[in-house]
Amino acid sequence: MATPEKRFKADQEEIEGYIHDVSPLKTSKNSNKYFNAVLQEAEGFSDVVCFRADLQPQLVDFEKNKTPVKLQNVSKVISRNKPGSFDVKITGLTNITSPTKKLPFRFDPPLQEKDTIQQIKNKPQYAKTSLLAKVVNLAEEIVIENHSTQKTLRKKDCMLADNTDTIKLTTWEDHTREIELGKTYVFNNVTVRIWDDVKFITTSVNTCITPEKDFGPLPNIENFDLDDKKETCKITSVSCEQKNSCPLCNVSVEINENLPTFKCCKCCMRQKTINVKKTLKCEVCVEGSTKKFAVATSLLKENEHTKLCSTVDDYEDALLQEHIMVELTGNFVSNIVSNITNT
Repeated sequence: MATPEKRFKADQEEIEGYIHDVSPLKTSKNSNKYFNAVLQEAEGFSDVVCFRADLQPQLVDFEKNKTPVKLQNVSKVISRNKPGSFDVKITGLTNITSPTKKLPFRFDPPLQEKDTIQQIKNKPQYAKTSLLAKVVNLAEEIVIENHSTQKTLRKKDCMLADNTDTIKLTTWEDHTREIELGKTYVFNNVTVRIWDDVKFITTSVNTCITPEKDFGPLPNIENFDLDDKKETCKITSVSCEQKNSCPLCNVSVEINENLPTFKCCKCCMRQKTINVKKTLKCEVCVEGSTKKFAVATSLLKENEHTKLCSTVDDYEDALLQEHIMVELTGNFVSNIVSNITNT
């Protein structure tokens, strides 16, 4: 029979703190959807498990905005991974709000144990990790466009090395300005991703980059190259798609241009049809590859070869002209050019 301590569960607990490390949705052995997170309280950190999949986006927003959270009617159960401590379980009875008073401590992500690059390459996609590494190659900063929001993002790739291996790191926005070639850093809270069957790591809004002393000479590792060299290619096929998006939540919406209003199926807000956000998604394939490369809307609207286009057919026809080519940087189209030279 289990001891009273092991059976301990308090369904009326009320906790205030900050949410960190919200995971993507997972599936349990019983085919139930759940996700994990970390709760920061004044005394320390607790692991969180939640079997209410509908709460995952809400807690992601709390973490992203560094907003304090108040959890009412949660369960505290004996932790299997941290002897002497408790895990927090969010149930169907849990109510999630913001505290009415300012918390006496600030948002401070938990420090993670540092992994080697060799260990990181054995982790699954979306795993969070931290590492100490040296920047041994650094690409130029480029600007790309998020098709769902039509916002431009600064992106810079670099190659990291430690005493075990090398790995590519993709940095975004302010993090692109925090790294220098030849310098050593601790990268806290980066995420493992996979592209074309190759693992790399990427920063997020919760990543912290801290300069460190150089850890000494690196072993004879030759793979310092980044796969982001510019190459000019001829377009073989193109797909342009015009979508309407809700200006409040960015989800795609079906509208009737003849009606004065529409109602978004996600945020349930009725809005004026004239305010709908029109987004353009464009992808091309090039000679020698079946991979699709994204073309930013800002590039299409500003480039001399496509700026006069007004419909998706116009864009597709313009890009398929015999003299038009694209410059590729990594997985993105960085420019649209002509192979006709002016004399």
